[in-house]
Amino acid sequence: MYRYKYKFSLSHVDNMIIENANHFQGDILFLQDDYDGLPTDYYFTSPHLNSLDDYMEVWRRALALLALYNGVNNLLYYPSKENSIKSNLRLARLYDNSSSTITPIYDIDEIVQGVPFDENLTFDAVKTANFKVDLIQKSKEQIDLKNILLQLGSDLGWINLYCIFDTLKYYSKRYLDESWTNVIKKAGLEQSDEKAFTGTVNNFGVLGIRSRHGDKGYQIPQQIVSLVEAQNIILKLTRAYIRIRLGD
Repeated sequence: MYRYKYKFSLSHVDNMIIENANHFQGDILFLQDDYDGLPTDYYFTSPHLNSLDDYMEVWRRALALLALYNGVNNLLYYPSKENSIKSNLRLARLYDNSSSTITPIYDIDEIVQGVPFDENLTFDAVKTANFKVDLIQKSKEQIDLKNILLQLGSDLGWINLYCIFDTLKYYSKRYLDESWTNVIKKAGLEQSDEKAFTGTVNNFGVLGIRSRHGDKGYQIPQQIVSLVEAQNIILKLTRAYIRIRLGD
């Protein structure tokens, strides 16, 4: 049985966690504690935490690892589908291997994510039947995949959607043999979809304080999108980028 140095309780548990408690392995693990007559408790841990002694660094690395987990699961999030669930798992409390609470009083939202992986810890890169596990393994060597998953797993609000959009456009020029226009096409989108997204997210008159810019006096664009539509656009572009990057 895996011996952890640290584990985190989770802010909520859904069916996805229950399923992944049995399927995730290696870099990201979910532990189960079963008690007679009581609901099962689930915890997050990782061998990448074991080399750390500073509790703030444990939090920073765990936040990054969990963002990778959320990001890879959000590749399968379809906002328009009623039963599709966004992965937004959050850490709650930090424990050591004696199950003693060692969480200092931090404002979790103020902690900046750290480097997710311990460079001195290696696993044999064995292809599994779980593409999520495989993609996280690949992200160790491919910085673009790592950064895209980190962004995708942090937030799917307006501002971060635009950050992901920026990242995809930049990485398309740097890492792909395809033009950005072809990425849009392979995502099943039109350039008008991109224009509607950028026109909406940049316009204070449409989104108010949620817009990427303050009030610049821009006119309301003719084409605007809802948040769900914006999420669909960025997720489609992300999936297309990853398919091209992996040669699928």
